[in-house]
Amino acid sequence: MIDTYWRSDDNDALFELAKKYDDADEDEKALPILEKLAEKGHAMAQSYLGMYYECGFAGLEVNIEKALDLYLRSAEQGCADAMINLGDLYLSGNLSSGISYDKAIEWYEKARELGLPDAFIAIGNLYRDGHGCEKDLQKAYDCFCDAFEIADEADKGSPSFLIGCLLEETEQYEEAFEYYEQAASFGIDEALVRLGVLCHFFLDVENNENRAFDFFMQAYDKGVKSAARWLGDAYLYGYGIEENDDKAIQYYEEATENGDACAMEELGRMYLDGIGCEKSWIKAYDLFNKASELGNDDALEALSYFYDEGGVLENKDELRKCLLVLEKSEDDFLRNQAKMRLERLK
Repeated sequence: MIDTYWRSDDNDALFELAKKYDDADEDEKALPILEKLAEKGHAMAQSYLGMYYECGFAGLEVNIEKALDLYLRSAEQGCADAMINLGDLYLSGNLSSGISYDKAIEWYEKARELGLPDAFIAIGNLYRDGHGCEKDLQKAYDCFCDAFEIADEADKGSPSFLIGCLLEETEQYEEAFEYYEQAASFGIDEALVRLGVLCHFFLDVENNENRAFDFFMQAYDKGVKSAARWLGDAYLYGYGIEENDDKAIQYYEEATENGDACAMEELGRMYLDGIGCEKSWIKAYDLFNKASELGNDDALEALSYFYDEGGVLENKDELRKCLLVLEKSEDDFLRNQAKMRLERLK
């Protein structure tokens, strides 16, 4: 069949064949077709081939500048996907020129003019985080809503989830719950975790703890890594399930392997106090240290007591380093405690 396609002058048919190979993870078969079409100026093939060079698909050596050239050639022909790829590349920091928010926004805006939902999402993310522009949650919300309206039915999950995140951030929990439910129905499994969090912390609903546990377990069964930490919490504290220290350790250890700093901190406290395990300040210290390196202030505060007067690793210099970081914490209690302890060090 491929010989027939190769002899064909139908470039679009050839590209569809390359896409089929790409979708089937047969990159090596897609590559020569994409290269042939890119040489002939096929815009979508150039965009795809750019991704191959950016990511090193089909055994290609990663070549960011080559990817940039292909994306530009494709975007200049009006390919909206290439415009999104360009925007992403300018934000990646992988170009020799570094990050360029201005160029990223320029290409995202061009893709938005063509009505591409991903462009609305990309611009919304920039407004949400205040990158390259003034932080504006309302504009971010509007972008995500526009993306939801124009997206195909199968692609509405991502904007639904992002709208839910913004509503949760602005403490509109009931509305956030509705959007997370919608996102979950579209296959965004991470939304199940957020539903569990809302039930556990923010919503006054019947059997809220049981519902929270059910959501966390659904997410875990679907392979959502962040669910393991929440299941660890549930078993440790008896949220929606009978307390079980062994189960808590099991889920915390799994979450720790996934790089979850909160799970590391909780597991560290279990080792520190000998809850469900033999006491080990060495394991506790190691977990607190790893979690603090990932930005967990509670773990850093726990770590500071290892260096405090009478601590097992008494070290005023290390203690001061910990407290200086905690002094800038967003947590009022941790920040005030750090200030008082720094005063005592003087």
